[in-house]
Amino acid sequence: MDMAYTVGEAVERQLALLSRQEIARQALASSRLIVAKDLAQCIEISNAYGPEHLILQTREPEAQLTPQGLLDLATTIETLAQAEQLTAHKNAVTLRVNVLKEQGL
Repeated sequence: MDMAYTVGEAVERQLALLSRQEIARQALASSRLIVAKDLAQCIEISNAYGPEHLILQTREPEAQLTPQGLLDLATTIETLAQAEQLTAHKNAVTLRVNVLKEQGL
């Protein structure tokens, strides 16, 4: 449950930075944080809830997009997301890039 609480707090911090904060809040109003026991339960929940909204790569997850690959694409992704006013998507990439840079990549 600590993870769900931490995620909820992170979502709130990120919402405060969005240009379309109210739209995002409306979208999240009926959302839920779900803590699953393992990957199999995650897939079961996703299949029951809305499999069209989630893609999980569980075999060789590093084979499609490596940390360096994300760094190479980040500026383009951020630029496109900002142009489409998808600030949350831009911020998601920025946060991941910052972690990679902190790790020395």
